[in-house]
Amino acid sequence: MTRVVASEARFRAAIEAVQGVLWTNNARGQMEGEQPAWAALTGQTLDEYQGFGWTKAVHPDDVQPTLGAWLEAVAEKRTFEFEHRVRRHDGVWRDCRIRAVPLFEDTGEIREWVGVHTDITEQKAAADKLRESEALFRTLADAAPAPIWMTEPSGEVEFVNAAFAELANVERGDLMGHAWIGLIHPDDVAQILVRREAARKGPDPYSFEARFRRHPEGWRWMLVNAKPRIDASGVFLGYVGMAMDLTEIKTAQAHQQLLINELNHRVKNTLTSIQSIARQTLRSEDVSPRARDQFIERLMAMSAAHNVLTSESWSGAVIDDILREALRPFADDRDPDRITIKGPSLRVEPGAALALALAAHELGTNAAKYGALSSPGGQVSVEWALEDDKHAVVRWRERGGPEVSVPTHRGFGARLLERGVAGDLGGKPELVFLPGGVEARLPIRVA
Repeated sequence: MTRVVASEARFRAAIEAVQGVLWTNNARGQMEGEQPAWAALTGQTLDEYQGFGWTKAVHPDDVQPTLGAWLEAVAEKRTFEFEHRVRRHDGVWRDCRIRAVPLFEDTGEIREWVGVHTDITEQKAAADKLRESEALFRTLADAAPAPIWMTEPSGEVEFVNAAFAELANVERGDLMGHAWIGLIHPDDVAQILVRREAARKGPDPYSFEARFRRHPEGWRWMLVNAKPRIDASGVFLGYVGMAMDLTEIKTAQAHQQLLINELNHRVKNTLTSIQSIARQTLRSEDVSPRARDQFIERLMAMSAAHNVLTSESWSGAVIDDILREALRPFADDRDPDRITIKGPSLRVEPGAALALALAAHELGTNAAKYGALSSPGGQVSVEWALEDDKHAVVRWRERGGPEVSVPTHRGFGARLLERGVAGDLGGKPELVFLPGGVEARLPIRVA
């Protein structure tokens, strides 16, 4: 007997721990005896809830459905689950979930029923609010011109808006589940699925570009962005995503690249023609071979810078790339350390890139003829660093060459450095003739 009492006490404690209202009915499904938890919930007295009196605490609209389902479960001796509204002791209606199970004698007959009422009012209110929120989302999503969708935690699509169905040119129902994968270009599927699975481990936002098939026209380029849906308790509900059609942008970019390539081709042909004309024209005895060679070399320096800019679609260039191309004619493969080029990765605009290439070429030419590169042990170092957000300084230093003296007159190279490229570089270069080697300071605007 003591064990039975202890067991019942533990059972009631467990019910209270989950905030349930415990009650019992006899084998016929009628409430009898004291039911303290039910009395505390409803305020009914012992006489009021006896038999089927408890139904008077149930909302009038729910009485007959509840009683009919209850008596059917009693007759079939099976577990009873139901929801209805119960009037609390203060007169407030509360939504409750009921679960009752039969307890059997050894003979197989029901001894009694044990049930629990669980208050789910706040839970239902939250669910109703969520449904209203999702209904509003679906309405707004359908008004959006861009494809929008929502997935379940499993990753299966549960909603697509009208724009998504219009893009695919299929019915919405045909886009549910994982059907959307069949719309993606076969070459894009693998990388998308890898990225999606990696994001789901967070869950984290993710994005991708891919080709989607639209019946019957063909493929459309789409930029897709997806973010995880997380409820107030931190539970992952799935993803919500939006896509933007990039097809026209991609087409325009391809056309732009075609025009750039054609322009680059024509400019290179023009430079080649200028070089050819220069060689033919400057064969005259009135022009020295040295002047002719210098002119051609300067054209070649511009052509090398042009090649670098072409590879960047003329959006600018990295200082390191410009300098290495400009100084390539002066490099010694047997002694690569004779010219050192070092600095951070900084981009400059096209005009500054061409000016820097010309300046580096003039400095390299002077070093090869008169300076450090004219002696076996001479070295040149070119370094640069940022001065502020918009400006950097390139420093040229020569060491190990013949002793330097200040020239009595300024040649074309010096005039080009000091006046010709200053505007495009973004500052006036400084050229210093030190006994140990020529030094130059080239200010330059960064992109």
